[in-house]
Amino acid sequence: MVISVEELIRLKKDKIELDFSENIESIVYNDDVYKLASPLSITGTISTTKQGIYIDSNVDYTIVAPCSRCLKDVEVPLNYDVQGFLVEEEDFREDEFEDLDAFFYNGSDIELVELISQTLDFNLPTKVLCNESCKGLCYTCGADLNINECSCNKDTNDEEHIDPRLAKLKDLFNKE
Repeated sequence: MVISVEELIRLKKDKIELDFSENIESIVYNDDVYKLASPLSITGTISTTKQGIYIDSNVDYTIVAPCSRCLKDVEVPLNYDVQGFLVEEEDFREDEFEDLDAFFYNGSDIELVELISQTLDFNLPTKVLCNESCKGLCYTCGADLNINECSCNKDTNDEEHIDPRLAKLKDLFNKE
């Protein structure tokens, strides 16, 4: 998904319409590889303004991420807006874009997948769950507690397995 902004730079056009959908295998961000489970769709415009080249678009795709509790793969739909200025790296001055989003490009071509990967970190859910009632993995043996119970939890609650240095803490709760 490469877009040429040369006509915008030379002021031959004042905007470019975006309406793309492409099957992409994965997106890489900060050495993390996110597999895509659906086509990557982007709609919107890239236009020239007094401050520079501005992108106003919406992206829609589904990534595959591990459940935070049981590590099973979960499809996570993402749909968000990408808005900000497109700036050549050597022309970037932080004080000009202090309150605005800025995305870097080199030359006259913009790689939209790279631009979208720059926005991925802010749009990923903080916790991915396969379902709200996911029990996760046993912290002792690693068994998936959604599938079957393990005997580790029963052993952990036995009084003979209490660390003697922490045994007095048990008495705090028995006094009430």
